Amino acid sequence: MLDSFVYTDSVVKDTVIEKANWFRTSHYTDYWQTNSNDGLRFRKYRTGQSLLEWLEAKYKGAKGFSWQSGGTQKTITSLDTSISVTAGKFVCYYYTGISYKTATGWEYSKIFYSAKNGLIKSEIYREKYKKIRWLAISVELISFDKK
Repeated sequence: MLDSFVYTDSVVKDTVIEKANWFRTSHYTDYWQTNSNDGLRFRKYRTGQSLLEWLEAKYKGAKGFSWQSGGTQKTITSLDTSISVTAGKFVCYYYTGISYKTATGWEYSKIFYSAKNGLIKSEIYREKYKKIRWLAISVELISFDKK
């Protein structure tokens, strides 16, 4: 049996950094996020460490474009995938990602972002020893309130 839970995510703080509007959400409290010209960017600050910034989801990219996001190699699979989730129907950028976690296993992800609404759906699959594969995490937008 799979565990299931619902959490609410909301903007808890916003600010201007280097002339761009950045925000933090209740789910990603350690990260600042912004919708920039090239896509959704994340920043992470840790006291005593260097600033980390990366492109989480590329918008306006070409199908097949790949980039490194943290430990994951992401690729734009589609620019206009229509997806239905509990919150409704959205046209999304569809990304696939792969990351090698250990010498014996990997993670494969399917991610759907809407440039206007953010993350719509994400599925993370794991594999061990090239034999055992399973859906490890599934996230989808069930409702949202734009204020």
